[in-house]
Amino acid sequence: MSAPPSAWADRLAVGQVVVGRPSLMLWWPGREPAPVTVLDSPSSRMDSGQAARRELTVRVPSSEIPAGADASARVMATLLLDAGAGRVEPVVQLVGQLASSPEDDEPGVVRIVAQSREAVILAHGLTRPRTIGQSALGSLRQLVSESLPGEYVTARGVSDVAIRPMTLEPGPRARWDAIAKLAAILGCEFGAARGGQLRLMPVADADRGEPWQVRDVAPLPRRVAPPQPNVVVVTGPPSAANDDSPTLGIAIDDRPGSPNFVGRGVVSRYLSSPGADLIADEGRPLRTRHEELPVSSSMAAQLAARTLLLRGDRSADVAVTVPCNPWADWGDRAVIRDVNGALVSLIVTGLSPLPLIPTSLAVAGRME
Repeated sequence: MSAPPSAWADRLAVGQVVVGRPSLMLWWPGREPAPVTVLDSPSSRMDSGQAARRELTVRVPSSEIPAGADASARVMATLLLDAGAGRVEPVVQLVGQLASSPEDDEPGVVRIVAQSREAVILAHGLTRPRTIGQSALGSLRQLVSESLPGEYVTARGVSDVAIRPMTLEPGPRARWDAIAKLAAILGCEFGAARGGQLRLMPVADADRGEPWQVRDVAPLPRRVAPPQPNVVVVTGPPSAANDDSPTLGIAIDDRPGSPNFVGRGVVSRYLSSPGADLIADEGRPLRTRHEELPVSSSMAAQLAARTLLLRGDRSADVAVTVPCNPWADWGDRAVIRDVNGALVSLIVTGLSPLPLIPTSLAVAGRME
């Protein structure tokens, strides 16, 4: 859920004050979970441009670290909101792993860095060449389960796509890069949600739940978005029907409100003759991005190209400061209106800091 529950929506509005405190739990297989007091959190963030979507650093009393603690520890960081009458409402912010062993910070204090569970997959490279194929969703789930046995990747609203055989060469990022390519073929982004669940989220037309609506924030920033690719070309192996020509899919930015709109002439010429090369309209440069993926059909190539086009580059994200929303996550839709009535609708890609205490957030997102 992106929007705060109805009971909290007004309490988290502009000008309101809520109280809460962080909670941290460490545990190892076969051992009792150990609660640890959080003294402070020097840094934390959620960023869908990183392999590990969520990361936080906390300082804790060294006396509370269990004996034999090492980097195999699991971590859960939670905000405990004061719900009144002695009640608290826990809102999980990160479920993941230690990024390294706890390190001494100052006498009596230890510094801990934790990351969400994608970090485990990123660290698990391939030691031998291998070939995957047939099913994009099945192959993605297989690669994930080899790093995180027993973990299930949810794929609500995602249709599987057949793929051509894909040879993966050994390397430290080979597994993660293959998962990112398979997610693009499926029209999705992949990562861990706030509570630790691994999920595929469609880039376009996703059921994102109740929008997170924010009103009366400070005037929205004015900025010139940096140029991005407005033509994406995805190529794959030759199709069964024509073994001489590669599979091809092209997506153009045909959204008139986009700062990277290709222009009406380009759209018209492309629709009338999709097989012709693209010629730019005056004043609207064409910027192309080319990707090779193991797509099995032109339709699959077009879906992947459209996904990469809509997802865009993080350099074009818009940043807005808003009141705390502990339930926020990547992929949420945020509709933000400032005091002057200006309105922006974003797909959330980042938060800083993670709301371990109720404080204002810097939200980054790609404009719809």
